[in-house]
Amino acid sequence: MHANANSVRRAGVFYRPEHPLAREFAEKLEGEFRRAGVECWRHASDEMDAVDREIRGTDLLVSIGGDGTVLRAARAAASHPVRILGVKMGRLGFLTELSTDEMLAQFDDIVGGAGRIEERIMLRVEVTEEGGPTQRFEALNDVVLGRGAISRLADLRVLVDGEVLAVFRADAVIVSTPTGTTGYVLSAGGPILHPEADAIVICPVAPHLSLARCVVVPGASEIELEIDSSEDGAISIDGQVNQPVGGGTRVIIRRSPHYARFVRL
Repeated sequence: MHANANSVRRAGVFYRPEHPLAREFAEKLEGEFRRAGVECWRHASDEMDAVDREIRGTDLLVSIGGDGTVLRAARAAASHPVRILGVKMGRLGFLTELSTDEMLAQFDDIVGGAGRIEERIMLRVEVTEEGGPTQRFEALNDVVLGRGAISRLADLRVLVDGEVLAVFRADAVIVSTPTGTTGYVLSAGGPILHPEADAIVICPVAPHLSLARCVVVPGASEIELEIDSSEDGAISIDGQVNQPVGGGTRVIIRRSPHYARFVRL
């Protein structure tokens, strides 16, 4: 079973805590790994400090839940060469690979290193408010910078490699990986890219009297977003890290040096 170079010697089980069946299956899967002689740890997706301590040296991270759980798993694993396998137990399953029954049926093959590795680009995000420190994030899906007040549009300046692309008066601007194009970008009328493409999509949301098309740029591009200094706004990373930002905030987005590595069977 352990002849394959991709065989699993240390596994992590990462699950959505508010879903009782996900918790139950996580416990069952931990037992299966241990019976197979695989070192294993198990934590809920809201126990990120514990996950950070455990993830070093992990070969396979099994994410049990929906796409939101997979997004958290990808950010947790970003700086480690960890393979991610998504088991669907949520509403959306674009990023998940198997059902619980399929996971158990193929368990021995998975431990033996079956499947191919699909690498997807991630984004490195730097957020700097006027007079404040720079915050850094990793994103697998998208970064959204937009209005803070419900009834007002935001003035958003977008630069690509130092050149102005457009100034949008819009609800928001989405900067997305190919993975994220099946999410908010799709809802905003944008394109769907192949998940392993090396490209980034810039997409305005409900723009008023300005460029209304999404733009696809090379993955090596540097994208800068700025919100007008007279306005407050909000930023969202993967739809999970959400916070208000002040006027004049600058957001620098580049392709991350890290990739999300998914097991595909």
